[in-house]
This record gives sequence, C-alpha cells and structure tokens, in this order.
Amino acid sequence: MKKLVCLIFLLSGCASPELCREGRIYFMEGKWEDAYHAFSTCLEKYPENAELYRLRGLASFRMEKYEDAVRDIEKAIEINPDRTIYYVDLAKIYHAKGEREVCLQYYTKAIENEPQNHDFYEWRAMVYFEMGEYRKAAEDLTLALRYSVVKMPLRCKRMRMYALAGMLDEAIKETRELWEFFGEKAQLHGELAFLYFWKGECDSAVFHFTRAIEEGGSP
Repeated sequence: MKKLVCLIFLLSGCASPELCREGRIYFMEGKWEDAYHAFSTCLEKYPENAELYRLRGLASFRMEKYEDAVRDIEKAIEINPDRTIYYVDLAKIYHAKGEREVCLQYYTKAIENEPQNHDFYEWRAMVYFEMGEYRKAAEDLTLALRYSVVKMPLRCKRMRMYALAGMLDEAIKETRELWEFFGEKAQLHGELAFLYFWKGECDSAVFHFTRAIEEGGSP
C-alpha cells in the first residue's frame, strides 16, 4: 500500500520539484504527521501554492482527518480551479467518509474537465455499484471502455453489472463474447449457467453447469 501511495504522489507531481523536500520524503515514507507539519511550515513561506495545500490535505487524509483534508483540497481548488486531480482527491475523501452522493459530484466534475479519462468513469461506476445503482454503473463502464486501451477487466465488470441490474440478455451477450475471446473457460460457463438459471432457462443452465464441471471449475 505504501508503494502505491508513493507512486501516486510522485506521478501527481509538485509545482516546484525542490519545494518542501523534507515533507515529500516524509510523505513517501508514510510518516503522515511529520509530512503534515513539514508542509505546514512550507506553507508559511509559500501561502499561495495550491500543490502544498493538496499535499498537506493528502497527509490529513491518510491520517483519516477528513475535515482537515477537505479544507486543504478546497483551498487548492480556490487557488487553481483548473487542476482536475483536486476534484478526484475530494471524491476519494468523501468516499472514505461514506458520503457517496458528494463523492459522485466530484467525480462528475473531474469527468467534465477530462471527459476522455477512463479511470474517472470506472471509479464513478464503482460508487454507483456500492449504491446499488447497477444500471448506471454499467453505463459508466461502457463510457470507460470507449476510452480505455485495456478492455477485458472492464467488460468483466460490466457483465456483472448487467446481471445485477437484471439486464440478463446483455449480460449473456457480454459473457459469450468474453467466452469467445478467452476460449471455453470454466468460470465463464459458470457465469452463463447462473444467468440462464435467473432467466428461467433451465436446460441452458444445466448445459453450462455441466461444461463448467467438465472444464474443471466450480460454478
């Protein structure tokens, strides 16, 4: 987890590479409180640097001090409202707080700023999934697929959203196309078996359950 956080931190960049080096080192080491204090000291010298507010906000976020995190990210937006990553940060903070409706608003704002970013659609889809809005989740995954180079993981997710939304014909079509791509895999037979079972087509369900067993899987 620490490596992932550090990677995100490095990729997001800083307005000045040498700005508050100590704080950035603490951040990459996972020393969130030390990072917070270092960024606070740095902000005394650079009070209008949006990225420093963002980084201090992320340190607060890692310490689960969500209100402090929101306040700093909002200040970053006030200084530089065109930076899309700030809206994504707020979406993630509100998601951690359990405020999914607000989280959706910020993912939507990020999408408005960068409508071809497939990650934003996928992340919003997962929030819809948590809210039980499976059809909306499937729609967002379809939009993510439009812009993503890597298709298969998104299609697998979309297939499950179709099934949960009761869109069984769409789910079966998606599963069959995945089946053709991957070959006759036990897991895909199992998926088809359950989908046909939910549709009430018992003969087809039995056929695919049998094939799943023959392929060595467990439906």
